[in-house]
Amino acid sequence: MLFPKALTINHIFSTRNYGKILQMLEALQNSQHIDQSHQVPELKIRFVSLLDSRMIKDMDEIRSLLKKKKFTSDYYEYKVTNTTFIRRLINTNSKNGLAERVMVEEKININTNLKAIRQLNWRILKDPENVLLVQLNQVKGESCCLPLIFSNIYQNDRDILVSGITKAMQVQLISKLDLNFQKIPKEILDNPITKGQILQRSRRKKGMQATARILQDFLGLPKLISAKIINIAAGSHIQLSDAEAINIILLSDLVTRYSGVLRTFQNDVSARNGSVSLFTAQFVELTQNISTKNLINRLGDYLVDEEEGFNGTISQNNSQLFSFIYKRLQHLDDKRIKIGDFHLTKSGLFNILKSMIIIARSQFDPGLWRQCLYFYKPDDDETSPHSNEIAVNRLAEGIRKQIEIHYEASSQSLMEVHLIHNIHNNTNCKRLLIGQMTLSIVELGIIKSKIAPILYKVDKNAKGWDTVRLFMDINYKSHQLIGSAHFAARAYGFLIGRRLRENVRKFLKPGLKSLLDRFNKNFFDVFYQIVISEPGLPVSRNQFADWLKYKQYFKDVTHLGYIKNTLEYSFDPLFTDPILSEKALSPFPATYSKQEFEKDYLKSRKKFLGFIEKLNHSYETTNDNSILKIFLDLIEKGHYFFNAVYFRKQIKTTKLFKILVEVINQACKGLTFKLEKQSYHNKVVIKIPFNFDPLLSFCSIFEIKHENIILTIHLIAVPVNSYEELNGLSKIVSKNLNLLFKHESNKKIQKLLYAFNIIREYKIASVDFFRYLSVIVVDRQLAYTVNKITQNTNQTPNYIKNHIPDKDKLIIGNIRDVNIGGLIQNTKIAKKEITEFENLSSGQIIQGIIYYKSANQGIRELKDLINQIQTLLDTIAVNKHDDDYNTFTKQIQKFKQLISTPIEDFSENIINLLSILSRRIQKTITRGEYNNGVLTSLRSDWAINYPDEDKKYYFYKNFISKESNQKSNLLLEIEKTRDILSDVTGKSCWIFLPDNQKEHQLQHLMEIGTFFKEKNYKMAFYINIKSLSEDRIKTLSTVFLPSNFFHLDGLKPINKNS
Repeated sequence: MLFPKALTINHIFSTRNYGKILQMLEALQNSQHIDQSHQVPELKIRFVSLLDSRMIKDMDEIRSLLKKKKFTSDYYEYKVTNTTFIRRLINTNSKNGLAERVMVEEKININTNLKAIRQLNWRILKDPENVLLVQLNQVKGESCCLPLIFSNIYQNDRDILVSGITKAMQVQLISKLDLNFQKIPKEILDNPITKGQILQRSRRKKGMQATARILQDFLGLPKLISAKIINIAAGSHIQLSDAEAINIILLSDLVTRYSGVLRTFQNDVSARNGSVSLFTAQFVELTQNISTKNLINRLGDYLVDEEEGFNGTISQNNSQLFSFIYKRLQHLDDKRIKIGDFHLTKSGLFNILKSMIIIARSQFDPGLWRQCLYFYKPDDDETSPHSNEIAVNRLAEGIRKQIEIHYEASSQSLMEVHLIHNIHNNTNCKRLLIGQMTLSIVELGIIKSKIAPILYKVDKNAKGWDTVRLFMDINYKSHQLIGSAHFAARAYGFLIGRRLRENVRKFLKPGLKSLLDRFNKNFFDVFYQIVISEPGLPVSRNQFADWLKYKQYFKDVTHLGYIKNTLEYSFDPLFTDPILSEKALSPFPATYSKQEFEKDYLKSRKKFLGFIEKLNHSYETTNDNSILKIFLDLIEKGHYFFNAVYFRKQIKTTKLFKILVEVINQACKGLTFKLEKQSYHNKVVIKIPFNFDPLLSFCSIFEIKHENIILTIHLIAVPVNSYEELNGLSKIVSKNLNLLFKHESNKKIQKLLYAFNIIREYKIASVDFFRYLSVIVVDRQLAYTVNKITQNTNQTPNYIKNHIPDKDKLIIGNIRDVNIGGLIQNTKIAKKEITEFENLSSGQIIQGIIYYKSANQGIRELKDLINQIQTLLDTIAVNKHDDDYNTFTKQIQKFKQLISTPIEDFSENIINLLSILSRRIQKTITRGEYNNGVLTSLRSDWAINYPDEDKKYYFYKNFISKESNQKSNLLLEIEKTRDILSDVTGKSCWIFLPDNQKEHQLQHLMEIGTFFKEKNYKMAFYINIKSLSEDRIKTLSTVFLPSNFFHLDGLKPINKNS
C-alpha cells in the first residue's frame, strides 16, 4: 500500500513529511506507468521550410553563425504530395505492348492550400527547436499566404527567419497601404531606393498594364482609382501621382500573393471538396482581421432568404456567418436570384470576400512582416553582414529560451503541474493561520500586512473554503525552503499572474467603451493604479503594458496614455510576460539551487532590516522626530504595506496629512472653476510627475470645495521627469506643486519631503526581501496542500470498486466496449438490469453547464432590468406617490429576492411562487397604467428613455406560464440546469473514460473539472489514462489530481477488510 491507513494530526501539520509525501505521490504515478524521464536539453535549431535546402543559398552562412553560438542545426523540408497511380507502357515504341502500374507524386503548392498551411503551423509549434524559414526570391508574382499563420507563431513566442531578401523587398513588405491612394507609405518615403524602384516599375507601360489587370475586378477601392485601373488595364495612358502608382503596385503584389489560396478555397467550397467544419475553420482563418459586423454589412444580400426562412445577419461570429454563406451557396446552385438589378452569383460572393480579405491583410500583414528576422542577400548594397549576424544571434537566443522553457516544463512531475496550476484555488480560505515559532516579528508583520492580502483570498463565509495553516513546523526556519526553489517560484509567478488577470477582468467588467469614455487619455494610468498599485502587485507600468499586448487585450497601449519609462523602482524585474501569463515558469536561472535561494533570502533580509535600523537610529538621534515616529509606530504594529487603507487611515490622523491637504489646496487655488468644468460626476483626474509618487502612499484622493459643490481630485503619478511634459490642468497643478515643494526652508515642506524620501527608500529596500519571503509563503502553502491531499488516501483509484457504493458513481464516457469490472461492484450487467451507477456522455454535462451559464446571464440581466425600473420609479415617486407605488415596489422586491435563489436550488415551489407573483404584478401594472398614477408615468417615461426596449418592460413574463408549450426560454434553461445539476452533483465519485482520438472530449473534461471546482462541489474525479498521450495527461493534470489517474487494465481493487 502506497499510503499509511491513517494520518495523525502531527502528520497532517508536520511539513517535515513533505518530501516523503511527494515521493509517495510520485511512486503512485510511476506505478501507473507514467513516464517522467527527460533528457538534458541540447542547443539545436531545426529550420522548417517549403523548399529543398539546396535552394537556400545562404544556408551555409547561417549554419556557420549558429555554430559560433554553440548551436547545431537541422533542416526539414515541409511538403505535401498527391499520390496517383497510372498505367505506363514498358516499351514506348509499341502502342499495344505491355504496361506497368506506376506511382506518380505531384507536389502541392503549400502557399495555395489552407489545409496544408494549418498543418505547417502545427509542425512549427510541435517542437521548441523548430523555426519557420521563409525564402523569398521576389515580392511579386509568387503565391505567399504564410502570414496567415504568423500571428499564431508570434503568440507562442517563436521567431520567423526570412532569407534571400534585399532591404528594398523588406521595405515593400512592411509598408502599410494607404486605402485612399493619397499618401506614399512612410516606410517607402523614408527609403529613396525602394521608392525609385517602384516608380520605375510604374513607368513601364506593359508591366503597369499587367499590374492593373490583376485589380480590374477588385472591389472596395475609391471610384476614381477603380476607373484609372480599368483604363490602364485596357492600354490607355493614364497619368498617376506617385502615391497612386505606389499604392496600386503594392496592392497588386499583395493580390498575387493571396490569389492562389483564395482560388483554392473558392473551388473547394463550390465543389464541396471537404467537410463543413474544415471550411468553417478556413473561413475563420482567412477573415481573422475582419469583424463579423463588417462582413454582414458587405454580404447582407447573400445572408437572407425569406423563402427558405433563414437570416445570417443575426450571426454572432464569423464561424456562424459561414454556415449561412455555405447554405446560400447551395441555393445559388438551384435558382437564379436577383436583388433589384443585381444578380447574386457565386463568383460575385467570392469576389466580395476576396476584396475584403485582401484589404484587411494590406493593413495587418506589414506589422507581421516587421516582426520577422531578416537574413539579407550578401550582395545587397543597403545592408551589412553585421545585420545578418545580429538576426541569427536573436534567433539563437529566442530558441535557447524556448528550449529551456520546454525542458523546465517537461522536467516537472504531474503532481507539481497540478499543484502549481491550482495554487489560486488552494489560497482561497475561510481563515489564514500563521505560526509564530519560526518567524521573526518583522517577517510575521510583512506576511500579514503585505504578502497575504496579495496571495490569499480570505472569506469566512465562503462556501466550501477551508482554514489554511502555515509555518506550523518548527523544523524549518523562516529562510529554509521545504521543496525546491524552482517549484515554489513557478507557483508564485503563476499566482501573481492569476491575481493580475482577475484584477484586470474586474476592472474591465463595465465595458471598455464605457471606461474609455470616462477616463479618456487617463485610461492607462487609472487602469494601472486600480489593478496594480492599489493591490500592491510588484509589477511596473512597462511590465503591465507589455503583458496587455502579450495577452492581446490591446494591440497598442500608447493611445491609452501609456508612456514607456525608466523611472520606476518599486517592482520585481524577474516578472516577464510568460511568467505573468501563467505559464508556470521559474523566474530564477536554471542552475539556481535551494542553497542559493536561502543565501539570497538572508542577504535581502539583512538589507531590509538594516533600513529599519537606520530609521530607528535616526529617530533616537534627531530632535524633530515626529515623522519617523509615525512610520516606526506603524512598523511596530506590524503594518508594512505603505499603500494600504490602514496606513492611510493612520496618516489622516496626523499633522502631516493636514500639511499635505494644505499643499494640495494651494496647488489648486484659482483652478476650481476649470476643475469643475473638466470633472466627470464631480470627479477629476490630475496627473503629477513621478517624483511625487510617494505622496500617493499618504493619500491619492482629495476634496476641494467649489461654490456649493465638493470636487473629488484623483491624483495619479505618471512616469515623466517634469511637469512640462504634461498638458492642461495636470501641467498647471503639477507646476504649482513643484513651486511649493521648492520652498525647502519651510519646515512644513521639509517634513513632507522627508516623509517622501522615507517612502521611496523603503520601497527600494523592500523589493527583493518581499519577493523571497513571498516565495517562502508559497512554499509553505504547497507543503500544506500536499499534506491535505494525503488525508484522502483511501480515495485512490484502487479503492473505487469496493469502498465507494455504485449509487455514488457517475461514469462519463462510452462503456460499451470497456471492461468496467474493476470500477463497479455489480459486474453482471444485463440489458434489462437496472444498474445503480449513472452513465452520461461528457456532452450531456457540458450542455448542462451551457444552460447554467445562459440561465445565470438571463437572471443577471433580469436583475439589472428591475434595478432600472426601480430607479425610474423612485424618481417619479418623488413628486407623485400612491398605493400602486407601494404595492408595485414590494412586489418587485419580492420578485428580485426569489430570482436570486441559486439555480441548483430553484425548486418547483419557488417557480410556483414566481408564477403567482408574476400574475399579480401583471394585474398591478394593467390596473395602474390607466389611472393616471405613478405606474402610468412609469410606463410613459420608460417608453421615452428606452424606446428600443419596450418588451423588456414586462420583465415578469418569463415566469407567468408554467405550461410546457408556453414556458419562456429562461424558465426552460433554469429547469434543465437544475435537473442536470441535481442528477450529477449527488454523485461523489466521477469516473472519466476518455478517448485519445476525440479532441473535443478532452476539452469537455477540462471544462467540466474547472466548472465544478469553481463551484466548490466536493466530488472526486478519476480518469482512465490508458489511451492518452503524455502531453494530454499533463494537460489534464492542470485541472485534475494526478494521483486519481489510473490504467483501467492495471487496477487492483482493494477489499474493505484490507
